[in-house]
Amino acid sequence: MSKTLKIVLIIIGASIILCGGAFGLGAHWLGANKDELVNEGRQEMSDGTAFGMGRTSEACLEEALRRASTCEGILCGAQVRLFAEGCFSAAPPAQAQCAGPPAATDIIQSTTWATERCQSMGPRGNPHCPQILRTLQDRCQKQGGEQPSR
Repeated sequence: MSKTLKIVLIIIGASIILCGGAFGLGAHWLGANKDELVNEGRQEMSDGTAFGMGRTSEACLEEALRRASTCEGILCGAQVRLFAEGCFSAAPPAQAQCAGPPAATDIIQSTTWATERCQSMGPRGNPHCPQILRTLQDRCQKQGGEQPSR
């Protein structure tokens, strides 16, 4: 076996071991913290529901985007999306926000819609904005088959 082949095999083997270790550590961390994560998720839904009572869906969207603006990481993004889901479920239906396409099942148009809408709503660079809008899109679809407007 050539020296180059040995080096390549060692690099591949080390990469596999490192990836497996990272996966194992991630699985262990999730297992150790799952109860706390579930409780935090429930609390965010509850906070969103409480915030949404007596407010409009637009107020829910603004609050979720405000929370997301200070948010970093996947877990924080998930918490903001749960807040938005609770808020949208408690706020009165927003017909103006739900008029017209795109269908939630049309991924390309949905992505384009969310990106354009996020850019038109203010500060750019909020990676959680499209996910919050997807929550609004899901809510609109559940309330009567209509989709958020462009």
